[in-house]
Parts: sequence; C-alpha cells; structure tokens
Amino acid sequence: MDLSLVFNSVSPWWTLPCILAGVLYAWLLYRKESHFPPFLRGALGTGRAIAVALIAFLLLAPLFKDISRTLEKPIVVIAQDNSASILLDEKNRDWYTRELPLRLEELQKQLEETYHVQLYHFGEHVESGNRLDFSEKQTDISLLVQELKTRFAGRNLGAVILLSDGIYNKGSNPLYELQGLDAPFYTIALGDTIPQKDLVLASADHNQVVFLENDFRIEVHAEAIGAEGATTRLRIQHDGHTVFSETIRITEPDFRVQVPVDLTATETGRQKYVIDLEPVEGELTEKNNSIITFIDVLDTRQKILVLAEAPHPDLGALKQALERREQYEVDIQLASGDLNQLETQPYSLIILHQLPSARHGIPAFLQTIQEQNLPVWFIVGNQTNLAALGQAQQTIRFARFGGNYNEVFPVTDPAFYLFTLPEESRNRFAALPPLSSPFCEIVPQSPLVTLFSQRIGTVETGQPLLSFSTQGNSRSAWLFGEGLWRWRLHDFRLHGDQQAVDDLLIKTVQYLATREDTRRFRVSTPQSIFSENEAVTFTAELYNESYEAITSPDIRMTIRDEQGNTFPFLFSKGAGRYHLDAGLLPVGEYTYTASVEVGGQESTASGSFVVHAQNAEELQTTANHQLLYGMAEKSGGQLLYPDDILRLGGLLSEKETISPLLYEEERYEELINFKWLFFLLLTLLSAEWFIRKRNGLY
Repeated sequence: MDLSLVFNSVSPWWTLPCILAGVLYAWLLYRKESHFPPFLRGALGTGRAIAVALIAFLLLAPLFKDISRTLEKPIVVIAQDNSASILLDEKNRDWYTRELPLRLEELQKQLEETYHVQLYHFGEHVESGNRLDFSEKQTDISLLVQELKTRFAGRNLGAVILLSDGIYNKGSNPLYELQGLDAPFYTIALGDTIPQKDLVLASADHNQVVFLENDFRIEVHAEAIGAEGATTRLRIQHDGHTVFSETIRITEPDFRVQVPVDLTATETGRQKYVIDLEPVEGELTEKNNSIITFIDVLDTRQKILVLAEAPHPDLGALKQALERREQYEVDIQLASGDLNQLETQPYSLIILHQLPSARHGIPAFLQTIQEQNLPVWFIVGNQTNLAALGQAQQTIRFARFGGNYNEVFPVTDPAFYLFTLPEESRNRFAALPPLSSPFCEIVPQSPLVTLFSQRIGTVETGQPLLSFSTQGNSRSAWLFGEGLWRWRLHDFRLHGDQQAVDDLLIKTVQYLATREDTRRFRVSTPQSIFSENEAVTFTAELYNESYEAITSPDIRMTIRDEQGNTFPFLFSKGAGRYHLDAGLLPVGEYTYTASVEVGGQESTASGSFVVHAQNAEELQTTANHQLLYGMAEKSGGQLLYPDDILRLGGLLSEKETISPLLYEEERYEELINFKWLFFLLLTLLSAEWFIRKRNGLY
C-alpha cells in the first residue's frame, strides 16, 4: 500500500506560504504577550502556528492518494464428467468410483498452494462441487465451455482440467465453443477407445398418429459393434404379444441395418410398442437393446365434402393435397338433384366450388350449413352466381359485376395471423400463375382476415383473394378465384414438389375444421411423452359463465402410476391461468385427474402421459479421445491419461501464461474528510483558549 498527497489545481509549493502564515500569525499574537512564562508562551504560539498553517493548508484542497495492490492467483478449473457412460468401461469401473475421487482430492490439495482451484461436475447440466456418482443421463460438454466463458469472463482463468471420455450426446461440438475462452485445456482421457461387443437399437421412426384399421410403418434402425458373425432377433411386442419378429445376421464389425416394419392399428387410444434386440453373448450392456414407443390410434377421420358445380381440375388438386394427411378423407360430389337430401352430419367441413351457380342456387342447402354451424370454404369461379351467393350469407356482397373476369396474382399480407406459412412458402407464391377472378367490387359485411390480396398486372388492387371470417361459432374462408390446379403444377415445375401450395390448402382446412374449445375447465401438458430427466408440467385454465378467466378456486390433481400408486398435487395460481410442476417421475405410464369446484359444481379433467427412459449414454459406448485431443491441441493444452493426474502440478508451473496477476487500485480522498484532523484542530484551539481564559486573556 502506497500513501501520498497530491494537489488538484495548485502547486505543492503553496505549502510554504501556509507554514509562513501560521508562524507569522503566532508571532504577531504572542510577541509582546507578558502574561505567560516564556515556555508557555512558546507552546501556545507553536499550537496557534500549527492550527493556522493546517487551516490554510486545507484551503488548498489537497488529496490523499492511496494505492493498494492485490495479487490474484491463477484460477484452475477441475471439471469432471459425471455421466453414466464413464462406467461403461468395465475394466476401470472400480478405479473410477474408488480411486479417481482420491486422486482428484490429492490434486486439489497440491494445486491450492499456488492456484485458486474451482471444482465442477457436468452431464446434462453444469454444477459446482465434486459430486461423482456418474448418474447423469446425458452429456453436454459445450455447455461446460459456455458456462466457463460466462463465469470467468475478465478473471485470471489459468487452465481447465477436463476429465471425460469425450462422448457427448447433447449440445454442439465443444471444439466450436472454445473460441473466446483464453485458457488451455488439459484433458484427462477416461473410458475405453477399443470398441466393445454391443448391440444398439438406435431409433424407431413412425407417425405419432394413425387411424384405426389402417396400416402404418415403423422404421427400426439397429447397430452392432464388434459382433461380426453373430445372430440376433428383432422383435416388436404389443399388449404382451409379439406382432413382428425377424432374424438379423451381423456381417460386419461396424454393422448398421434399417428394418421397415408394417403393422395394422387394431385398437384405439395410445398404444404401447416394445421393440427389442435379442442380446448376444459377451455384450457390453443390454440397456440399449430396447425402445418403448407410443402411437396414438384414432378411430375416425375428418371427412370433408367438396361440392362442385361441375367437374374441374381444382377438385383433383384439392383431394390430392388434403389426403396427404391421413386424418382427412375427401368426398367429391357434383351438385345434382335435390341437395336437401344430402346428409351433412358426417362432415367436418364443406367446400363449395363455384356454388351457388346459375343451375344450382342451393339456398336451402346453405341454410342447413348455417343452422348446423358447419365451417364452409367458398371457392368463387367463372360459374358462380355472385348475386345468389351474396344473398345466401351475411359476410360478403358483390357490386359492379359486369360478367367479366380478370387474371389476378396473389400478394401476401404480412400481418396475417390465423396460421403460419413458412417464409420460403410465402416467397414461392409470388412466382405462381394467376387465378381467374370475377371483375367486381368485393364488399365485406363483417371483418375479414386476408392472407392474399389481388394484383392485376403490376397494380395491387387491395381486393381480397383469400380471406377468412367468423360468424358466431362458425368459420368460413373465401377464395375469389379458380385455378388451384395451375398453382400445384407450376410449383412442381419450379421446385420439384407442391409443398407450398399443399401446405396452404392443408392449413386452411385445419383452421376451418378445428372446433373452438368451449370447455370452462381445461388441463393440458406441453407434450404427452416426457423423458425421465425432464420435469412433468401442467397448465390449467378456468372460466366463469361469462368466459372470463378466473384463478380464485383451488385446482387439485391426482396422478396415478401403473401400479395404482397415487400422488396428490395442488396447482399454483398465476396471471389468468394455473401451473403445476410435478417434478421428475419414474419411467412408466401415468393417468391424471384434476378437479375444481365453482359455484357449488365440480368440474373434472383427465388425461394420460408417459415418462420414458433416457438411454442416450448407452447409445455410444466407445470413448472419443480424438475430441479430447482436439480440445487440448486447439487451446494450447495437453492430452493426458488417468495415471498422469498428479503430473499436472508440474505441467501447469511450466506454462508461462499461467501466472498471478497484480491489480493496482488508486483511491483519492480529500484531506479535509479525515476526522482526526478536525479533532487535532479542535484540541489545539480549545487548549489555547482554556489557558488564555485561565490567565485572564480573551
């Protein structure tokens, strides 16, 4: 610590006049004073000189400068991989659980003499401390690097000692995260790089939703390491019965196979399928030999009626696009005979193509649709009777129609919000051919939400081309043009598929056919399948008779597992809705029932969810020391092995960049702020006053 006086705006030489002023003041006051003995007169004069000089000196506003120096030791981080894959190395499993913690403790004591040591363990998350139970279900090394960059930004981070097998199954490649972290990595390579005999059921791909009595496919991806010449059996079980079995001969040391399995949905609801590979002798682990997957089987499809004035290419385009989704069944009928006899109950949506027309006014049919609150999509074309259409509903009127038609191009409205079209799809529509649209003024009688407006040539007319409206509980869509088939053909010619146009048609139908949920009590989960290391959460909404959100009553929930055990919970109340975090639950299938009482009436909601095992650590069983070498090489560190742990102290001391940092801090304070000066002046002047008073002087 260095102490010194500095002056802000005057020269230090002004100190001399201050001293002279004090001496002169004392001399003038006591030179002729005869009431005191010489020694007392000298003492009083000295005190007065010091007081006056000090007061004058303080008027110069001197600053007290304090320089403090702090020596910061280099920080050394010891980060231990705490994931389950470490213990897959059978030869060293006991050493990792017994000896490794002792080695790390000894290393910590050795390094703490010179460095500031910070301990971390990581897997799916990064935590401080040295807990080593190798229980983490996933490994994210990139998250560790990110955490170090955040926690030690601007600090003297000397080195990182990373103990890992190099296997990561979450996050990005840690090599890409090293930029911005100026510290060498000394990687301790754990695990075994020699491939062990192991079968791996890598994945099973399938549709999440299928329909009753429909065939569906499960694509099973299997791998075998070091098991060349062995034979295994792939088996799929449903309800305890084997529904598929096939023998697989392993022909290569690094063997991969894809097996397509076609099954039939025979029961409705969430169906559980157990897929497994028969173990082979000497296999490293059997935990990765099986997968449990769930498929929701629905017993009905949504039926869509396309009622048209006459055959038209648009009808085939609609059917082909919509039936790409298995949940839609499209029924095309031509308007003929007495449409009042047409049964509408089975249908979720009615698409009227160029109806009403001159031949088919269909007023009674339109009235039936409105009474049943069925959603309807009007596709207006050259055969549509605009006057009859305007009179049959309360949403749109047509004015100034002279029987002419225009070729109109779509212009996307960026403010459209009813559903989302990808940016790529929106860009595709700008290059599509025009639709044939009646040349008239379209006059909305109720609010419209427009996705496409019309462009004729280079002129944007502002008239709607594809719009949506809501009347009461019923939704409707309006396409003021025919020629969808040309859109699909042109999209395929330009891009090799009809993805943009088909997505538009499917999302339009999805929006129209989706019934608004009018339940006053609703409980939902963000997903129906949770991982065992993922918290199970719920949200609940409660409405009064006026459909205003309320959160005053308590909502209670009971979760039941497969063994019949029950777990009671109480929802917490938030802004307009309820929340529940049930935490981590064991692997299995669960059902839940939530209840609430409002106005003396009890409402309930129920559902189910699944917690599946997280086997990511067993999918890759061979250590990746190449990654550890790359991290050490890129950061200026070194790759070591477990026997070299206690050599780290010497290696770090040889690294010139790992050195203490000296921090200097300058602090300035005005001298007048020091209280001891005040008490010194007070003492000098008070003593002088007392002595003079005692001797009869004022």
